[in-house]
Amino acid sequence: MKHLKIAFSHKAQFYFGSMEGRTNVELSQTDFTDVGAIVISESDTDVLENELVQSFGIPVFLVVFDKSVDISPFIGKVERVIDGSTTNFDLYKRQ
Repeated sequence: MKHLKIAFSHKAQFYFGSMEGRTNVELSQTDFTDVGAIVISESDTDVLENELVQSFGIPVFLVVFDKSVDISPFIGKVERVIDGSTTNFDLYKRQ
């Protein structure tokens, strides 16, 4: 069985690194047809308005590095908000 890919924004990929057992793809390099999850930073929230992401129902994980960012507009649009300043990224990679 073929696994779906995980699409990362450039900034999120820098902090997460690669996900073992999954193929990672740059967010700007996919058509979303083979993507199972998306990981973005607060500077990449425009992907939430992408029609394909919405149509396919791809879960989006928002990593927030800047504590001054108001995340309230994204609640209900993302699967989870991750505090990038205090997160153990290795823990998330194992889930």
